[in-house]
Amino acid sequence: MKNLLQIILSLWLLSCSPTKQISINEMEGIYLWTSIYGVGETIEFKEDMQFEFKWTQGLKNGITLGTIRNDSKSWILQSELQQESFVFNLEIPSQLSQDFYQFKITDENSIALIGANCETFKDGLPIEATSSNEFGHCKIESINIDSLVINYGGFHPAEIRLTENKTPKSMIIRLKERQFYQYFNGEKIKIISRNKIEISTFGKRKTFNRIKNKT
Repeated sequence: MKNLLQIILSLWLLSCSPTKQISINEMEGIYLWTSIYGVGETIEFKEDMQFEFKWTQGLKNGITLGTIRNDSKSWILQSELQQESFVFNLEIPSQLSQDFYQFKITDENSIALIGANCETFKDGLPIEATSSNEFGHCKIESINIDSLVINYGGFHPAEIRLTENKTPKSMIIRLKERQFYQYFNGEKIKIISRNKIEISTFGKRKTFNRIKNKT
């Protein structure tokens, strides 16, 4: 009897996991994430394990189409197109004496990119993250880091290796525009509830709320 009760309890706990309790069909509909500076994103889960992701950043916008698959533990997003290698231009301006890194993030025409995600790492572990301000500046206080990754919607990401006492403390990083595309390659959907999910887009983990059920 004791063994039978343990089996029943195990089956009940298994049935309570998010991917077991809420199927992808129940998740069909449109989910929204919004921010400042006219930035917003939606993702729509459709029939036949398809999704459509739309983003807007000021006057720029784009659409990603892809498929959803299940690895028995999580729902996973896979876009039809996949990301190219890191592509960007780097300029080293006149250096000032300072004990922090400051990066200016612009497009190819030297127009400041507001809200670019700047994240630093040490031995593969995240150390500090910030966003570029209205002048496109990212200020990083941490010096004990070895790499910087910059993401901005609609542009190729940039990755720069940093070496203390050798890497310039000030740099201008010009990102190259891509085909208005957010790539997904194995990103997991975290189902918080029937009306709320969490996914990573443009280098940030974001919470999306359902705004429309499936049609």
